[in-house]
Amino acid sequence: MDVGLLPPLQALIRLRRIDPALVTQDRAVLENFVMDERVHDARVVHFAAAAGTVPWTSINEFFDRHSHRYLQPHVELEKSDTGVPHTFDSSLNGGNFWPLIEENLALYRVESVVFALKGSGVEEVDLEQAIDAMAGRASPYGKPEASTILARACDNWTVRRDQRPLFATTAPEIEPLLTDHPVEWENAVRDHLGLGHLNPRAASEPVKVLLMRYTVKEVRAASKAAGSGGFCIPTVLDGSINPHFFPTPLPSAGAPSGPHGVGRAINLRPVATQSEYVMGLELIHSYVEYRPEHLIRWGSVSRPLAVDLGQLRSFHLEWLRLDTERDDFGCDLTHV
Repeated sequence: MDVGLLPPLQALIRLRRIDPALVTQDRAVLENFVMDERVHDARVVHFAAAAGTVPWTSINEFFDRHSHRYLQPHVELEKSDTGVPHTFDSSLNGGNFWPLIEENLALYRVESVVFALKGSGVEEVDLEQAIDAMAGRASPYGKPEASTILARACDNWTVRRDQRPLFATTAPEIEPLLTDHPVEWENAVRDHLGLGHLNPRAASEPVKVLLMRYTVKEVRAASKAAGSGGFCIPTVLDGSINPHFFPTPLPSAGAPSGPHGVGRAINLRPVATQSEYVMGLELIHSYVEYRPEHLIRWGSVSRPLAVDLGQLRSFHLEWLRLDTERDDFGCDLTHV
């Protein structure tokens, strides 16, 4: 990203870049904005206009401007709003679209149980037992009653959801994790996809999650009906500011990752060496309405994160450079 088009951000980086008190998470956020090559100048200009020209005195103020002045009015649009999220505006983000994704490919996404059930009147235990019934697992409910419970939850959820881009992954990426980790699949999936916001404060306070599965074809049908949408590689402007995100560079010609419109998620599984580290895979897509059959598992993320984020980002960068054949990709804030 050309931070020269964002004087308040450039000034904030210059103020904080050599501060010994700059924690790894905040440094990661600043590095991500400088590194991200996929944010076109036209979109940066829109972001700059939304964020304003008043200097940002802290990273928290930067977070606030990004969320309230840019994401909410330009990316997290209500379904009743006119226009499309900037993510799916081809004039602002066209270079990040992935038009060749196979339509029969299954996609997976992790959602919060608390958010899904808010205001629905459906109890967590009933949701869990209904999902088990639909999946053929032991449950006090039969499939018709279970379907009714899940439909009630989905209908209420639909009313509250907006058009924000949805982070997801693919079946070949996720299904081996589910097979290899039948007991603690939630922790394994959280780590592999870099979902650092799913971080329980202690093992006694797990984060309840849902695993969603639907197809590319369903997303395309929804986007066609809405007149916009699709599949994209994530950028720093497509979601909340997140130290566990890592931008994916533009690959060199002929690089292994060249034909694929996917991002590479930072893996939060604790490892000690570069050879142990494995990048995750992520993409973003436009709104799809959830139906009962999309809710395939429920579970609890129970293990608090205990990783050296700086070390993992270093491992990730080296594998990313290899994958894209871009040895020059990276960031040094002292050059801003």
